Amino acid sequence: MDHDMAVVSAKSNSLGTMAITSAMDGMIRYWDIETAFNTTSAKAGQTETWTLDVNAVDSLIATGTHYGAINVWDFKTLRKRISKHATSSCSLLCSILTAQQWPVAVPTDW
Repeated sequence: MDHDMAVVSAKSNSLGTMAITSAMDGMIRYWDIETAFNTTSAKAGQTETWTLDVNAVDSLIATGTHYGAINVWDFKTLRKRISKHATSSCSLLCSILTAQQWPVAVPTDW
């Protein structure tokens, strides 16, 4: 199934076999790169998901919305592990995922 609204962020996994997209429809979708088939989907929230990133070991995905919601998802199951509202830019958190198992910088009140 395709996104219902515009795709605003796309990343690939570390092996380059899968694309992960987020869109203004609030969905996260996994795509098999060879077949272009949507393999997994999850509702990221009630509003658009503007940004996403995958850590280097393919264990976590971070998503951020225009309204400040930051979600961290388990890569394999697409189950939400953390959901927070941040006053600062979500793009910052989503761009700092590293080879670690967790984002390296989060607000101190987490």
